[in-house]
Amino acid sequence: MRKIYSLFLILFAFVSYSAQATGIFESYAVLNINGGGNTYYDLQATTGTQI
Repeated sequence: MRKIYSLFLILFAFVSYSAQATGIFESYAVLNINGGGNTYYDLQATTGTQI
């Protein structure tokens, strides 16, 4: 069990590093409240804007 945990941890670290190295570092939230349509929010914006 300990080997599986260690392997998973190494794999997670590698994937996290690879994602950041390739430029995948943006995050968005998409809300659809009461069927009113999708509203997109940029979670890393420096201002209070929505997309």
